[in-house]
Amino acid sequence: MKRFLGKITNLSYLHIGSGENLNHFDYLLDNEKNLYKIYWFRLLKSELSSEFKKIIDLEYEKILSNKDIINQSIYILKNFLKENIDILRHLYLIEKISHLEQESINIENLENIKILIRAINPFSEQLTPYLPGSSIKGALKSFINLEKASFEELIIRDFYSQSEVRTVIKRVNRVKILDQLSNAKEIGPKVYLELIEKNQVFEGEILISNYILERLKNSFQFHTNKKTSFYRNIINSNLKNILYDKNIYFSLGFGFGRSGKTRFRDEENYPLGVVKLELKEI
Repeated sequence: MKRFLGKITNLSYLHIGSGENLNHFDYLLDNEKNLYKIYWFRLLKSELSSEFKKIIDLEYEKILSNKDIINQSIYILKNFLKENIDILRHLYLIEKISHLEQESINIENLENIKILIRAINPFSEQLTPYLPGSSIKGALKSFINLEKASFEELIIRDFYSQSEVRTVIKRVNRVKILDQLSNAKEIGPKVYLELIEKNQVFEGEILISNYILERLKNSFQFHTNKKTSFYRNIINSNLKNILYDKNIYFSLGFGFGRSGKTRFRDEENYPLGVVKLELKEI
């Protein structure tokens, strides 16, 4: 076994989800398009609760009499919170999650925004997005088609960034891979994700056997699978590095299970989750 410091850089937007989805009742958007998660339980026990409960009581009566105005009532409640957003931040009743990039998205009415997984970052001691070791290990095993690697052959710790992790809410497209030569076909509804912005660096420890290390170094995913056309943009923009720098390039995160032909890409037709892994023996 060899021990390495691993460094992962995401060459495209990346999403590893927490399993949590936000609907329009779960968040606020300020004037600078920053998105905040609302902690309702804390809010109802806070200094704002008496004023807030008056508004809830008034709107609840309206909802009981006419269920068609539920969305209007939510809008009124959220407007009250928005007017007090500085107080909410000070009292830790809301938490900044991300930023909205696309002006065309009417985020006030969005449902099911998929949120990134977070944990306490050992560098900053703050709750930040990170790359779980289990996700990296699963992606690498899939990359080299290694189903039955023993636990001792590949051990990967969680990866964290030493810098602030920048995230953004974006709409991504669901596409179906048709064949090696054609462009992917867009299908189905749009998906809204919180994404790690491009070119951010995460570090973690990897213990790996010589056998798996050689398999990784001799693999080139983007030219050997049938989905070559899907990766065309990312290959062309990084071709020199991919061919000559001897690092490991693979796909990680949302939309990259081994089975099926459905994938996701951003509005510029770049696939999600393409990453570069650098290994430095320690």
